[in-house]
Amino acid sequence: MKGGIYKKKMKILSILMALVLAISLVGMIQAAYGNVDANLEVTTGNSQANINANAEANASRNNEGIGQELSSEIKVKQEELREGTYIGPFGLALNVRVMSAELRELKEGNVSVKTEINLTIETDEKNKTHIKAHFKDNTESEIKIMSITASETALARLRLKVCSLENNCTIELKEVGAKANYELKADQKVKVLGLFNAKMHVESQVSAETGEIISAKVPWWVSISATA
Repeated sequence: MKGGIYKKKMKILSILMALVLAISLVGMIQAAYGNVDANLEVTTGNSQANINANAEANASRNNEGIGQELSSEIKVKQEELREGTYIGPFGLALNVRVMSAELRELKEGNVSVKTEINLTIETDEKNKTHIKAHFKDNTESEIKIMSITASETALARLRLKVCSLENNCTIELKEVGAKANYELKADQKVKVLGLFNAKMHVESQVSAETGEIISAKVPWWVSISATA
């Protein structure tokens, strides 16, 4: 009789221990799933954050690209100086005549200049006109001094009143050491010592960027001569 009771107690105890073990196992499984879910959420959150960051970076790059394209379009509103009439940087009409494949004549007012320099005319975002000289070494420079001002400066330096066919006067815009200079050449009738008629050849170069006189060539005997 006692042996039967003992067996029943042991059986009940075994069942209780099995239940405790099963409950513990279930708790461990739930905890494990909780960690997996938490890790999954963190990973998903990080992945989404990375996706958002990449999207923002791509959008920024795209916006920069668009901005650069727009800036480039604004900056490159330029064209080659072809035959025709333009409004120059100071509001005066600039007439361009093509004389050959490489030679053009630029006329501003009553001053004509010949040039072989590759020139472009550009209008900026403020609707201001710029003329650029492009040189053989792939550099460029802006023509800030127009022919009227340059000719006046050169004539004053050479003590000439006018630049005309009568004194064989010519003005050329030349590339000199990756710079654009106006070169004025002319002949002038003079009296040497007030007695002898003579003709002297004079030259002067004026910077098209600054308006400064770069050089002036006159005969040595100009100091003892007077305009005829």
